[in-house]
Amino acid sequence: MRRMVWVVAVSVALAMALSGTAVAAQGEPLSKKDYIKAADNICRQANQLRDETATSDFADIPAGGQPTLEQMTTYITDIDPINRQELDGLRELPATSGEKKKVKKVYKAVEKGFDAIFADPGLLLSDTNPFAKADKLAQKYGFKVCGSSSG
Repeated sequence: MRRMVWVVAVSVALAMALSGTAVAAQGEPLSKKDYIKAADNICRQANQLRDETATSDFADIPAGGQPTLEQMTTYITDIDPINRQELDGLRELPATSGEKKKVKKVYKAVEKGFDAIFADPGLLLSDTNPFAKADKLAQKYGFKVCGSSSG
């Protein structure tokens, strides 16, 4: 029950944080600089919520220890709403027509990474980076926070 309350609280917090960014940006397309700033803000907020969830979900792990597959599965389940709302918020940002295809490609790669870890949480316990392609595309586009393998 405590975990469900936590997931709902995190989801509501992210939705509130993202709604201000998306509503403010639904008018004219943003310049690339402003788009990156708004997107990085969304990623920063989602990262903070994922960090808070990790602190809660991994509280019983001793310093320097690794989570079990069961703990990682719980964590991935708990952050899935954060991940999905982050993508929704990013996709709502109005890019200029010349930039739409580029950001769509980044977000599709991020979504594939999210889908991969949801299907196999053990990926995060391995040397495999399911976000490698997304990180590369995001960094190439110019994102600073988004594409840092944690956002």
